[in-house]
Amino acid sequence: MQPDGVFVDVLMPGLSGPEVVRKALADNVSELTPPVIALISAFSGEDSEKLAAECGANCFIAKPFEDIFTVVDGLARMIEARRRAEKKTEDL
Repeated sequence: MQPDGVFVDVLMPGLSGPEVVRKALADNVSELTPPVIALISAFSGEDSEKLAAECGANCFIAKPFEDIFTVVDGLARMIEARRRAEKKTEDL
């Protein structure tokens, strides 16, 4: 079963977050839509948002979070918006 959404930190042991995102998207050979991907990091700014877009993540979220529930709800809204868009496409 494929997840609907994934949080990936920029700094991780082994592969970096952007490398994980690029690899996961490149390796997605299924007919399934890839999950909504949020790249997260304590290092924020324009460069971080650009990095997220370049690697294929759907958004960038800066740490620390004031409210983790708001962060999770934001990702859930992105997932729901994607589902509605896909449903519209199917209905055409």
